[in-house]
Amino acid sequence: MITYRGYVSCDFCGELHSLSPSVLIKGGPAKRISIAELYSGRDVPTDVAVLQNQQIFCPATGKTFCETDRSKIYLFPIYPLKGGG
Repeated sequence: MITYRGYVSCDFCGELHSLSPSVLIKGGPAKRISIAELYSGRDVPTDVAVLQNQQIFCPATGKTFCETDRSKIYLFPIYPLKGGG
C-alpha cells in the first residue's frame, strides 16, 4: 500500500494546491499520476473520488474553485510501505 497526497492544478495561478485527505492505494505507482491516468476505463474508488469536487482555495488569487477534471487532480506518493506498491 502506498499513501498519496492529492494535488490539483490551479487554473488561476498555474500552481499545485494540496487536497485532503491522504489516500491509501494498493498497487499504485511510486510516482506522480493523475486520477484520470490511474483509473482510465475503471471506476474511481470512493476514497479517491472524495478528492474531486472539493472547494479549493488559491492563495495567490484569493479565489476558491472546484475541480472535477480528473486529469488535473494528481496523486503524489508520500509514504510507500514495505512490500507495497
